[in-house]
Order: sequence, then C-alpha cells, then structure tokens
Amino acid sequence: MISDSGEFAQQSDELTLRARSTHHGRVYQQGRGNQFVVEKAYFGTAQSPDDARSAEFIWPKVRDLTPLQLGVHRASLDAGNAVPEYIERDFEYQLRSYLAKAIEDGGMVLVVGDSTTGKSRSAYEAMNMMAPDHRLFAPSTAVEFRGSLMSVVSSGDPFIIWLDNLERFVGPEGLTSSIFSRLQANGITILSTIRSERYRKLTQVPDDGWAIDASGRLHDHTAIVEAQFLEQVDPIIIPRLWTIAEIERAKSSLDERVRDALEHKGSYGIAEYLAAGPKLLTEWRLAWAVEGNPRGAAMVAAAIDLGRAGLDKAVPEKLIEVTHEVYLRDEGGHLLRPESFTQGLAWALTRRYGVTSIFMPTASGNKAYHVFDYLQDFVARDPKAHSVPSHIWEAVLSYQEISASDLFEVGYAAISQSNEAVAERAWKQLSDGGDSFAMRALGRLYVRQGREAEAIQLLRQAAEVGNNDAAVDLGVQLQMHGKIREAEFLFKKAAKAGDSHAAFHLAELLQMAGRNAEAKTWLAQAAAEDRDLTDLEIALNEVRNPIETERRLKREIAEGDLGQLVYLGIFYAYANRNTEAEEAWREAFAAGHVVAANNLGLFFARQNKWPQAQEFWRLAAEQGSSSASSRLAGLLAGQGHIDEAKVLWEQAAAGNSPTAFYHLGVLANGRGNLEEAESWWRKGIDAGNKESATALGETLIQGNRFAEARSSLEVAAEANDPIAMCSLGKLLYTLGELDSYQLWLRRAIDHGHAHAACFLASTLEDRHMYDEVEDLYIKAFEAGHRHAAEMLELFYAKSGQGRKAAYWHRIVKERRTAQAGGSYKQASRDKQKKRRRRK
Repeated sequence: MISDSGEFAQQSDELTLRARSTHHGRVYQQGRGNQFVVEKAYFGTAQSPDDARSAEFIWPKVRDLTPLQLGVHRASLDAGNAVPEYIERDFEYQLRSYLAKAIEDGGMVLVVGDSTTGKSRSAYEAMNMMAPDHRLFAPSTAVEFRGSLMSVVSSGDPFIIWLDNLERFVGPEGLTSSIFSRLQANGITILSTIRSERYRKLTQVPDDGWAIDASGRLHDHTAIVEAQFLEQVDPIIIPRLWTIAEIERAKSSLDERVRDALEHKGSYGIAEYLAAGPKLLTEWRLAWAVEGNPRGAAMVAAAIDLGRAGLDKAVPEKLIEVTHEVYLRDEGGHLLRPESFTQGLAWALTRRYGVTSIFMPTASGNKAYHVFDYLQDFVARDPKAHSVPSHIWEAVLSYQEISASDLFEVGYAAISQSNEAVAERAWKQLSDGGDSFAMRALGRLYVRQGREAEAIQLLRQAAEVGNNDAAVDLGVQLQMHGKIREAEFLFKKAAKAGDSHAAFHLAELLQMAGRNAEAKTWLAQAAAEDRDLTDLEIALNEVRNPIETERRLKREIAEGDLGQLVYLGIFYAYANRNTEAEEAWREAFAAGHVVAANNLGLFFARQNKWPQAQEFWRLAAEQGSSSASSRLAGLLAGQGHIDEAKVLWEQAAAGNSPTAFYHLGVLANGRGNLEEAESWWRKGIDAGNKESATALGETLIQGNRFAEARSSLEVAAEANDPIAMCSLGKLLYTLGELDSYQLWLRRAIDHGHAHAACFLASTLEDRHMYDEVEDLYIKAFEAGHRHAAEMLELFYAKSGQGRKAAYWHRIVKERRTAQAGGSYKQASRDKQKKRRRRK
C-alpha cells in the first residue's frame, strides 16, 4: 500500500532499516581521581572533559565514576574531600524499588527537589548500589543525548542513561515523548533529576503569554509539549528539610561538616547547607549592616540586576561601579559607613568555605564577573523581587564599551520583561551604526508591533547593505501584502546567487501560483529529502530480529496469504533489496493485488524510471485505483500534459481521492480562479488531505486572511505535514506570538524540515537566545539546506569565533565555486580574448 504522502505503507515497526553510525556523548572517565584536580576543575584551570577522554572510547561503568563527575554539589574541603559522608535518606527504599523496576523493565526514575537537597547524590548512591557494573551514558547536552542513542540501544551491555537536570535534555533536539516511549519499550533505564521549580514549569502551562521556560528563557510551550511523557513517570519528591529519622542517622556521622550542618537543621536542609549556598545568601544579607560590607552587598545586588538585564555571562566591573550606589543609597547610604569600592570587591571575590565566592571571575581574566548561581536563583524565585530598575537599563544602554552581541542580549532580555521600548533602543543603537543584523531584528520587532511600513524600510536598508536574510524577510513581508512580483524578484535574485533559503521561498510562491514546473526546479535546490524513520527508530528496528520478520512473511505467503507479498516487497525496499522488492510486488500484482502496481509505480519513480512508473500507475488506474490515477496525473502534469492530467484528477476526484482534490485546487489557483481552488482544497481537507490544508492556508495568507489561514495550517500541521508546521511557525512569528511559533518550527524540524531549522535558528539569533543557534544551523546544513553555511559563517564572525567563521567561509566559497563551474573560467578566457583584440 502507498500513503498519500508518497511513501510505501508500513505494516508494523518490524520493518528494518540499516543503523547509522554516530558520535558518542561526553562521558567522564578519569575514575575517582584526586580531589586537587577536582578543585582545579571547579575553578576553571583543569583540562577539558574532551582532553580527559581516551583516544579509544570505552563506555565507563557506574562504579568507576565519582559523584562530582555526575554533577553532585561540592562541599567544603575541611575534611580533605569535596564529597561528604553519605547519610541514608528516608526515601531510599522507594528510590531503589523504582530503580530496580526500571532496570528490569525499562523506564525512567525521576528525583525531584529544590536546589542542593541531595537529588543527584541520592540517585548516584542508589545507582552505585543497584547497578555498579552497568555502563553509564551521561550526556552533557540534548544534542549529545540524541546523537548517541543508537550506540546505547545497539550495545549488548546493560546501560543506564544519567540525565542530571532533566530540563536540559527535554525538547525536539533531545528527549521527546516519542523518544521516551521507544526507549522504555526497549528496556532502557533512565535515571534523572530536576529542580522542583523547573519540574512545575515543565508540567504546568502558565497563563501569561510571556512565561519563562525551565531554562529561564522565553517559553513557547515546546518543552511542555515534549515533556508530556512525565505524566507517565511517578516522581520521587525530596523535601528540602530532613526528617527526624534522617537527622538521627546524621548524628552518628564522623564527618564534621555533617555535624555542623545539623546545627542549622531548623532553617536549611543538610545537603543545602553543605553546598554553602545558604551561607553565602546569609552573608549577603548581613553585609548590609553597619560595620559590615554594605557597599559589597550593594555591588552584588547591582550585579544580579545587570545579569537580569542581559549581561548574565559577564558583568563588567565598571557597570557595577556606576550602578551600585542607588542600592546603597536606598538602604541608608553614608549612614551605613560603607567601605571603599576596592574593599567591597575584595569581599565579594573572597572564596568561602573552600567552595566558592559570591563573585566568580570570568575565564577571560577581564574585569568582569558573574554572581554565584544560588544567589541569582534565589532572586529569580522570589515573588517579591522587583523588576529591573530603570537606572540599570539606562546604564547598560549608555555603556560605551558594550559589545554588539551583549547589546543584542539586552534587547531580548528587555523583551522577556515586556519592555519593548528598551529592546527598540538597544537595537536602534546598533541599527543607526549600520549593523544590518540589528536592522533586521528591529524590523522584525516592528512587524510584531504592527509598524509594517517602518519594518519594511529597515529590512530594505539591511538588504541594500548585503544582508541576504533581510532581503528574504523583506520578500516574505511583500508577499504577505500581495506584492507578489517584487517578492518573486527578491527571492529569485537571492536564489540565483545560490541562496537555498530564498530558493525555498521562491518555490513556495511559484507553487501557490500554479507554476509547478518552475517550483520543482527551485525546490530541488532548497529542500532536503524527508526520511521515513528517525535515526533512533532505525536503531531500535535494528535491535529487533529482521531475519524472523522475513521468515514470518514468507511463512504466511507459503500458507496461502498472497497479500503478504505486498508487505514483503515493502520489507525488501526498506532493506535496499530492490530486485527482491520488485519481484515480490510483480507476483502480488499478478495475484490480483492492485496496490502492488501502485507500489511498483512509486518504486520506479524513485529510481527516475518514468516509463515503467507510468506503465504500472496506468495499469492500476485502469483497475479503479483513484490513488494511481492521481499519481499518473501528477507524472503527466510534470511532462506538460496538463489537459490529460486534469481529466485523470477529475476521475480520481470522483473516486474521492484526497490528492486529486489538492491538485485540482492547484490547477484552479494557477488559472487565477481562487474561489474554485478554495472549493477543491476544502474538499481535500474534508477528505483528510493535509497538502490541501497547507495550500489553502498559504493562499489565505497572501489574501491577508490570517485567522482562516492559521486554522487551515493548524489542520495540516496537526496531521504532521512539516511544510504546514513551518508555514504556521513563520505566520505566528510574524504575528508576534512568540509563545507558540517555536513549537511548530521544532515539530517541523523533528520531521526533517531543514528550512524550519534554519528559520528557527535565525529568529533565535535575532532574539539573542544563542544556546541552540549553532546546532540548528548545523542541522539545517547537514540536512541539505546550504544557506545555513552562510548563516554559520556570519554567526561565528559576529560572535568573535574567527577560526570557525573562516572554516564556514571556505565551505561557502567552495560551494559557490562549484556552482559557478566552468562558467567562471570561460568568462575569464573571454576577457583575455577581448584584451588581446584591443591590443
């Protein structure tokens, strides 16, 4: 059987594809090591994890890893060891029981609690007791998690996947509900931890439109959607304060640090106190007192707010100096008898308890700092915390030494706090200085604000100084306002220069205009080939027994069920055993199974054997297959036989063929009969054809019927049409719905839509949310979206990564040279001939 999407129908998950190789995630292997090395690593002077890995990768065993290597908070070094004695907790029985079941049957064990309550340590101790000889996969990013899953699943060794701070891994790039279900079904054990606040954010949809996600950034509900699997996981909740029984057990500890923590058991949890966070918070609060360090306390308050204003990576000392006086004045000013600025800075930089300091120096060594994260989190959690004061925004905007990238960050930090006026000022400073990236970002902000004339003007300016993406954005805006010819000109100019991003938009525009032959040419340049299964699905199928699958199908055929010949052909096709697939389908067709002829038509079409494809689709059409009629019509239309194709599509439509409704709508739209096109497409939608919903939605956008367009695209997107997902995401972004546009773009990416990855990366870059930009551009490039190479070059250049920028510049240059081919050399020879003639 063949689906309307053009794929061979699948009977079950037993169909097998070849597994693909992948890289391994980052796993620490240095064993238990010595505490001095750990001390250096904490303060940034040790070698990187990549340097510590052996040349020949070996998955480590649980018993070979220390708690610190898996993210457990350090304690003071008073006892000569950064890991204090472990005290058994009351929830241990529940934790071990859950873990034993997960090891036996597969699934997730999730430990939830506040910061520094002992989540990671308890999970580590349980894992070390229950499965010391299991191999451990502890990825550091969502991308590493997804990239190494095939190796984990395909390994013959028992594995535990360790996901400390689970929220880092949830999302389209990492752990999704579908990925979780597959891992669980294949007996994979996941042991994870998450902070209570972030667990709530993943499991509760906020009411406000500017909610913050689990990572602290603007939330588009993507994580909530992807984290629906958490409904299947019974979490183990760790209370912040210890129970009476736990305290009694702690009293017998020989570790002085544990006994000291017991003295504070009324206010803090034991583990919390051991990590020194509360001590630093208390020091900060007490420092406001007379004869304390009130200036130092004011400096910390200023630094925290400067971080909230977008300078979270590093706060310049100069800005702390010019902004902290307001905080000091509000608390009493000179009456507090404040120390000097130098003394306040020394106080904030002093290391406490052998663990950390309030101000942490940056790796660059410049006079810039970041605040210990416990204090930042405390302010972020405090419902009474004030918004970023106006004097902080003013200081940042007027700071002469601020970098362009930091100023971008300020703009997006302002947007996250509903302060678009500050965002506009930040980007306008850059825009007035000729920064085309800022012009584009500001233009997009104006689009969201409905200031379309100003937006178009800025996008034009950016395009005129060579910002190709701004030119494409301009084309999109013009297209949405009905200026089709100018939009086509912009897309085509960029596409001819080798911009596949523009080529994609051009193909969409031409397709909506019914100019399918031209659209197909440009789409070939722009679109990446979709895949039926994700890499993980391929790996999981590889683990199953393909030999038994083939034997079962053959056994059922031998017993007289010739319909299984269709499925045997599908099995062979996915296994790249093409000769056997063809033989199976021919035998099935001879036995009267018309769908086999349909499959043969598609089989030959994929090999560009069009005469054979036409032959089998015509045979199937003659026997009443409306699907074959529709496919044959598509083939004939591509050859220019529009009239014959129209007749076949009408025949197929009489048989209620969903794809026929779609193509008849395209033909009507090409003739300029939008009313008839809309009628056909609505019939297609009623028949379940997602392409009709996509086409109608995109046509309605051109007519500025945004509400109807959104509804239509949502229908197609919910039916897993990646093109519709991408179009819907772009529409929502244009409409300023920042809480939802990412959701659809990420779903399109999950379905292999390369353009969606590039578009999402560009919007995140505009919003200065850099965490995923690099990975998304690379994903788009690897999926065939060549324009992503240029975006990577600009991204690295702008962020000061010259070596990487140079690498991608070479990629871009080589691509353009390859496209130019001999034409460039011929042009050079022609010039030389003209010069000789003139001489």
